[in-house]
Amino acid sequence: MTTYELTSKRGLGSLKLGFVNGYLIMIEMDFKEPLKPDTYDTLMMTIPYQEDKLDVMKALGFTISELLPPNKKIALFCGMYKEVHGIPYKASRIDGARIKEFKITEEILKHYFKSENFLFKGKHSITNLLQHYNVLLQEMKSADQPKTNHPNKYDREYEIKLKGKNLSEYWAHLRGLGFKPVKDRFGNTVDWN
Repeated sequence: MTTYELTSKRGLGSLKLGFVNGYLIMIEMDFKEPLKPDTYDTLMMTIPYQEDKLDVMKALGFTISELLPPNKKIALFCGMYKEVHGIPYKASRIDGARIKEFKITEEILKHYFKSENFLFKGKHSITNLLQHYNVLLQEMKSADQPKTNHPNKYDREYEIKLKGKNLSEYWAHLRGLGFKPVKDRFGNTVDWN
């Protein structure tokens, strides 16, 4: 069976579709909230029953990626390990049992082997990858975000100089760092903590 994960670009959830011999045999839905009846009907009518027509789902705003079986995930890891270290990686049986629950892609592994994070650097193993999987995904997400020129602290004088979009970006930057606005009794922001 070939399994694909279709992830909503709007962050609403995902679908898993399984195909055998090119024909649909499995649908698994994982949405954050229930679908409205008309949305559900549109989705069910759009899901193709043939694997070669899967690109139709891109029109509904889904990103399509193939989910690998555990043995292919391990083979991918071992291949990249050998590329990086020049020696083969010996996977254990427990690695196969653990890795099946995780989404492993070439992109994730490339980031894992290139990362300068002390959790990963020089400690390349399937066990380490899975143990710190969420940290790796968060690091990948933050690497994709645009760099900002705003200071990483609240600066009242800097804030006064900003106007419009730049001011909104600065406030969003502060919120992203975990700052919360302190408001006076009239609802005006007087400081950030």
